[in-house]
Amino acid sequence: MKKLICLMLMLMTLACAAHADGWVEVKPGEGDLTQAQVKEYAVKFFAEKCGVEEAVLREADWTIQYGHSTVETAEDAYWSVYVRRINGCSGAHGMELTGPGEMIRWSGHIGEYDKADPGLLDYATPVTPLPTDVQEEAVIALIREEMAQIGHNGELTITATFAYDEHFNAGVIPVWLVQIDGAADGSWKAAVSHKGDMLSLVAYAQEFRENMTPGEDFWSAAFPGDAYSEEHSLLTGIRECRLSHAEKAEITARWRPLVEEWIEEHPYYLNFPGEEYEVTLVNIYGVPDEQAIPQSEAEKLAGEALTGYLSGDGYLEERVIRTDYFVTDPDRPVWRVYLGRPNDLDIDTRRALKEKNPEITDYFYITLDARTGEVLQLVNAAGQW
Repeated sequence: MKKLICLMLMLMTLACAAHADGWVEVKPGEGDLTQAQVKEYAVKFFAEKCGVEEAVLREADWTIQYGHSTVETAEDAYWSVYVRRINGCSGAHGMELTGPGEMIRWSGHIGEYDKADPGLLDYATPVTPLPTDVQEEAVIALIREEMAQIGHNGELTITATFAYDEHFNAGVIPVWLVQIDGAADGSWKAAVSHKGDMLSLVAYAQEFRENMTPGEDFWSAAFPGDAYSEEHSLLTGIRECRLSHAEKAEITARWRPLVEEWIEEHPYYLNFPGEEYEVTLVNIYGVPDEQAIPQSEAEKLAGEALTGYLSGDGYLEERVIRTDYFVTDPDRPVWRVYLGRPNDLDIDTRRALKEKNPEITDYFYITLDARTGEVLQLVNAAGQW
């Protein structure tokens, strides 16, 4: 799931975000922790969060620095900690501490927190489960069964809350968050998907291990095996306009009923639909008919519109051009022309252009009436694709 995606990158981001603008290492001041003290704190912290031995963590690969980014000052200095290659514990872990050792944020298996010991529902937004979701009684029964399998057969108090949480499914698909009290060795917690999958069951102080509901990725389910990469290659070809208009129309028409069926069977999909939704249902690809102006003319008109918008030279020769033909409204088909950034400009020219007009190095979508050539929309799309 796309979102993916993003959670693993977040781990790297935690350690590196402040370094993106450059990093200035400074000497800790009086009252600040030493590097050895920071490592010892982090060792004990992640040993509890990950359920691993402290000795294992001490042998991991550590990067510990005290300093600040080049856009900050020495007063903003903090400890930046990053640890990886933890034997028996997958993923990268990191944290940031103030000089004296107060937690700023940390990240582990499933995302980032801004408090050292978050409560189960601190980041949750409770919602009512749908009739098609697994219900509370079934979740509690599942937890009792799972706890019994690991030797907890006594009286347990189990509280289940159905909620969105940014740490699960990137916050777009809810899960059951479950607190289990009454076990001889202390409290436990669990995460159960809306379909009844046990995602994670751990001691309360530990961090969850799995945060993605299985079976929610359209491409993996619709095109298993080699077909997955083949269909994704076609999607890339569509996005980059490397296929003919007829090929784009044919391929997306083949995908359309699959996406429609997927929506019916996955009630949370539309919270954050993927590219397959956009290329099959939001925009309907078609083939230009005899009433449509030629593609070359549409691109020429789009270039003229952009040049006018930028009050001068649009640097069209340096821009990548991609053009689609949409029949989303059959009565008013459109050309949509993508004009990329002028990437062949040297850095001094680019800087001078941006000072004159900050938008000139962005990229744009221009939508035109396919029959008249009228410009219907010009969008600065920087950051949207």
